[in-house]
Amino acid sequence: MPRGTEVELRVVDTDRYGREVAEVYRDGQSVNLQLVQEGHAVVYRQYLSGCDATRDRYLEAEDQAKQQRLAFWSQDNPIMPWDWRRGDRSSASPEPMAVPAPLQSTANSIAQPAGGDYNCSDFSTRAEAQRILDADPSDPYKLDRDHDGEACESLP
Repeated sequence: MPRGTEVELRVVDTDRYGREVAEVYRDGQSVNLQLVQEGHAVVYRQYLSGCDATRDRYLEAEDQAKQQRLAFWSQDNPIMPWDWRRGDRSSASPEPMAVPAPLQSTANSIAQPAGGDYNCSDFSTRAEAQRILDADPSDPYKLDRDHDGEACESLP
C-alpha cells in the first residue's frame, strides 16, 4: 500500500484509558482480520461485542491461524499479550508480537504492538514489515531507514 493511503476506522469501544478501540479498513477490507488470519494478531475478546458483523470471522481466522501454527501461533507455548502485560509469563521467551483485534488506536495512529515497538527482526519477510509501514506511513518504528517507501529491505 503506497504512503498516504487512507484507512477508515470504525470505533467499537473506548478502553479504560480513554483510547478508542477500532476496526481498521483499507479499501473496504479489514486490516484487523488480515492480521489475525496471518497469525500476526490475536483476538481480544473483550471488545468483540462491538463487532457484530465481523465477530465470527475474527474467531474463525484465529482458529485457522492456530491450527496452521502461523507467526505468533508457531510458538510452543505462546503467551497472550494481556497475560504478558500482567506479568503472567510462564516462560522466559520475549514478549509476543501480537496486537489485539480490534486494534486499539490513539487518535489517528495505528495500534502499538504488544511490546510498544516494531523492529525489522520481528518479521520473517519484507512483506510483513511492509504492511506495518503501509498502515502508518509516518514510519514511527523506523522500518524504512532510507526513506524509499520499502520496509526492512534486508529481509527476504
